[in-house]
Amino acid sequence: MNRLTAAVLIALAARAAAGAEDAGAPADPSAPLPFAGVTLVSATGRVEIRDPRSSDFQAAGELPAPLGAGMNVRTGAMSRAMLDLDDGAEIALSAHSSVRVSNPMCELREGRLRARAGELMRIAVRTAASPARIRGKAFSVEMAGKGKGRTAALGNGRAVAAQLIAVKGFVEVQLPFGTVRATDTPVTLHEGSVVQTAANSYALIVFPDGSRVKLRADSTAAVENERRCVVAAGAADVQVTPKGRLEIRTIDREAQVRGAAFSIDLASPTGEPGSDEPDPSLTTAGRDLPGAEGWDR
Repeated sequence: MNRLTAAVLIALAARAAAGAEDAGAPADPSAPLPFAGVTLVSATGRVEIRDPRSSDFQAAGELPAPLGAGMNVRTGAMSRAMLDLDDGAEIALSAHSSVRVSNPMCELREGRLRARAGELMRIAVRTAASPARIRGKAFSVEMAGKGKGRTAALGNGRAVAAQLIAVKGFVEVQLPFGTVRATDTPVTLHEGSVVQTAANSYALIVFPDGSRVKLRADSTAAVENERRCVVAAGAADVQVTPKGRLEIRTIDREAQVRGAAFSIDLASPTGEPGSDEPDPSLTTAGRDLPGAEGWDR
């Protein structure tokens, strides 16, 4: 073998070794992951994301945030996250929960989530126990402990019923995916959502027809649907638009009103709607209040 041939063979061997080394090298951690078809669109409280190539969680940054295949999303106490899939499906992650995202399969690692399928109706959620699949319906999945999952069908899901557009002080909202403190508005209220105010606090709820309910301090109200609100404790000022069809209920009475302004105080001897002047901020013009937006969520 002459020197030229030996040099060529050595060069080829070195190139082959380098190629083998590159093939066995780990993926570049800075390279973007393939899009999982899932986007983090809303984060309330402590919401963190972990790249599958890393062992550390990072706080969710600017939203919306497209998620790569295999990424993990987790929530802390009094926190929640909303994920949108590319076919229109939605996943609402409750507090103290963790999910590994992909499309169409997502894996619940801890806690509880609600899911609603989109147009393609191909979303599926699995736990350590077994997968739970849906076809055009909404459902919830909860890790019941020791790797066991619990699934509950929720029919066609809960429709948007109202919005919380202004708060002062400490206000909590019980949503389908958990209880959160309302700090940023507007907050979308689905059917069955409950709003509760603490001392020296208030909450203003607006319904699709423009009717408004201002919940006073130390009060509780449940939004049953887009036309019915139940004042369960405390007091509220109500302004119903002339063409509105909002029904206001208390524990033992129901009052269907149209174009009326009145107050309800369950601490009064009767607990019935009163004829006293409503809160000035509930005037029909509502110039001092932010307008309701985002009715599509």
